[in-house]
Amino acid sequence: MLDCIPMITGIIPAAGTSSRMGVWKPMLEVSGKPMIFHVIEALISVTSAVIIVTGYRGDELESVVAPQYPGIRFARNYGYQRGMFSSIQTGMRLLGDAEVFLIVHADMPLLRHTHIASLLSYWESLTDAADVLRPYVDGVPGHPVVCRRSVAETALGEQAHASMEQVLSRHAVTLYHASDPAYTTDIDTPEAFLRL
Repeated sequence: MLDCIPMITGIIPAAGTSSRMGVWKPMLEVSGKPMIFHVIEALISVTSAVIIVTGYRGDELESVVAPQYPGIRFARNYGYQRGMFSSIQTGMRLLGDAEVFLIVHADMPLLRHTHIASLLSYWESLTDAADVLRPYVDGVPGHPVVCRRSVAETALGEQAHASMEQVLSRHAVTLYHASDPAYTTDIDTPEAFLRL
């Protein structure tokens, strides 16, 4: 069913320093493999391309990921200190002809391809003119966020200190109400990692 979406790209911003965690998150092991590997594997079977935006320790991250997932594309955000929005913009610049893209954080290890497939199936069924589909669990916004190309055009017209929330507020957003906490479980702190 997802074949009806011509081209869809996943963007994983993974350029930050993990300051709230205190240790570098992408390589933290969850169920025997680095956290970011779970996110990559959730995306690769349901998208036509995956872009990882690197920055802090970028050479290291790319050298670990590339041998395991040869088809992954990398975008280096040399200004990653400006924040996540600048990384999302960096990834958007490599979208090419993609008509639809997903944004998903690198620290969401509970996500599986089935979660994303369900989200995309719902997106495909929409008959309104939504530009954005966003999962919500118990009123909490989650990820991935599904966006039309017009959202990238808006974002790339903003300064790097803007936010994705500001961009989304300028587009028609449809909510995908879900009960699975995988959509909202990101690992930002040591406490969150212990709960996981």
